[in-house]
Amino acid sequence: MTTTEHDVFREVIGHITEEEIGHGALSWSIHEWIMPQLTEAQQAHVLQAQAKAFDTLEENFKLEEHPEVRIALGLPNQTEASALIHSFREQVLSV
Repeated sequence: MTTTEHDVFREVIGHITEEEIGHGALSWSIHEWIMPQLTEAQQAHVLQAQAKAFDTLEENFKLEEHPEVRIALGLPNQTEASALIHSFREQVLSV
């Protein structure tokens, strides 16, 4: 890829990232609002679904991309991805 293609990719991903951060913030606000209104059983079900989602995310990151693709797209390697997922899991599930 040329530098121009990388710049365009970075710009597009930057816009997508901003939008996704907004979606995540809205989802988390809804989560914080609804959880106290649920029964203990319903809350446990939500927490179980969150844990399962993290397990799935971690499994997906075990399938490492070809190094050229990973570098071109700025994806983390397996070690970095695992650390990110574990940190994210701890932050979300500890709330």
